[in-house]
Amino acid sequence: MAVMVYILVHGLLDTTYWKNDLALIFWAIIALSYRAARRLD
Repeated sequence: MAVMVYILVHGLLDTTYWKNDLALIFWAIIALSYRAARRLD
């Protein structure tokens, strides 16, 4: 969760350079978190 907050805060400051990279990393973290949560069930 902290990683996602960091990416969102960092994205507010460095959007012009890293927008696409941050978006990809953010959604990859969401997908991995979802997958990990599904495995625990």
